Amino acid sequence: GVVDGACVATLCYGNDAPTPVDKLNAQVAVPRHLRMQLGPPSATALPPEPLPGYGPTLPPITQTLRLAQPGGPPYKPLKVRLRLTYERDGVPVVEEATIGPESFT
Repeated sequence: GVVDGACVATLCYGNDAPTPVDKLNAQVAVPRHLRMQLGPPSATALPPEPLPGYGPTLPPITQTLRLAQPGGPPYKPLKVRLRLTYERDGVPVVEEATIGPESFT
């Protein structure tokens, strides 16, 4: 949650496919009013899902994201753009998502 304009979130990346994920890399962009610190991921590869259609059942890769708004209230809504790059069967994949204020309650 958000406390005094600061937030710590744990990003979790899972694999629900029968093929492995390699070279996972996350990039985060935030508005100028936010300060951001993205910690290192717990790993950069995920094994194939042993039960496709029922997963992900294996532990995810985790990564800590710290956000802060210097200056005090009133605080602006938190918004994060996430870009994931990885390889699946040697083929580069790029996924992008926007995480809006409703996720930081």
